[in-house]
Amino acid sequence: MIPIAVAFLLPGPILHAAGGNAAFETTAARIRASIERDPGIPMDRSLYKEQLTYGHNIGQAHTAPTERLIGVIGPEQASIRRFVSNYHLEITRFIASGDNVVVTTELSGSFPDGTALKAKTALFFTIEDGRIARIETWGDPVAGQKLADYMAKDAEVIAARQKAR
Repeated sequence: MIPIAVAFLLPGPILHAAGGNAAFETTAARIRASIERDPGIPMDRSLYKEQLTYGHNIGQAHTAPTERLIGVIGPEQASIRRFVSNYHLEITRFIASGDNVVVTTELSGSFPDGTALKAKTALFFTIEDGRIARIETWGDPVAGQKLADYMAKDAEVIAARQKAR
């Protein structure tokens, strides 16, 4: 039998393709709960392997110790919430199959200059041995660049990036 992904909208149980395993199911449920509780990439370090590969559609992926990458991703996410007023991230789809979890979202709010932010994003998690080994993020490159420009001026992000070097 060829496993198929089962997609579902929140709320609802975690559904998975045939042949799923308990460690994967537990990790998928923890990813979903983390994003529901604190929208964005999960900051719970226990979800991750010691080395994490992280990439996005507007740059190259890189692998580093999880502490180092999460130490930068956390301040970047906090920065977005500081400068985007009425920040809202809604999960529109959650797919768990094989060793992958895919989360699609809609991000909305307003930039400091009053420009509306409305972007669709996707988070791709690869699970190995019940822990996240890889994250890829995909989103609107124009909105992504504008977010990056604001983050580049944020003192907490600058400090976290310097510490990670």
